[in-house]
Amino acid sequence: MKKNNIEKINDFLDNEDNSEKLIINQISEGIGQFYLYAISYRSKLKNIQLKLESDETPPYEAVDLFGLKEVEIMSLTNSKKIQEQLPRKQKIIIFSDYKNFKKYLNQTITINGYDYEKDIKFFIQNILEIHDDALIRNCILTPPLIFSETSKYLTNSNGYIKDLAIEEEKNYILDIRKEIFNIKRNNNDIKKNYLMHKQEVMYKKFNFLVS
Repeated sequence: MKKNNIEKINDFLDNEDNSEKLIINQISEGIGQFYLYAISYRSKLKNIQLKLESDETPPYEAVDLFGLKEVEIMSLTNSKKIQEQLPRKQKIIIFSDYKNFKKYLNQTITINGYDYEKDIKFFIQNILEIHDDALIRNCILTPPLIFSETSKYLTNSNGYIKDLAIEEEKNYILDIRKEIFNIKRNNNDIKKNYLMHKQEVMYKKFNFLVS
């Protein structure tokens, strides 16, 4: 049975193999924040220290003096820099893009962020044990607010009021990116792919002008 991405993340963190790597196609910064929250949640339960690295920070080999597990988290889109991390004897999570997700699909553990809706629902229902359809729907609409919304709910479910920043509107940019992903996955129609990218650029420009 195919595992949910949240289960794959938990298995990765629980595994004692310190040479494993995990690449996440985060789609957008907001969706990436959701996966980072899921990682942080599991890490706290397992007493795992997370170390956020940047392109400017030189990697190092962790020295385990007190039995404390440490996982490095990086944001990399340069394939060469990603390749440099794979041989290291250090457990690493890399947030990247679809191109690198596809490139390393069969070389290491990967998470496809386009499954974020199923992953958010699974995380809230099975990990946080919250079964409120309205809350789940709100969190799917605004992934960056999952921590604050679920925290409020767990503190007082009866008095829960959703964050005013949550609006019931369709995320057109994300829909366009989903369509681009489907085009690449199926027949990779270059012309259609180009038109979808052009549509995304036009929508962003229009959205900027009216905001």
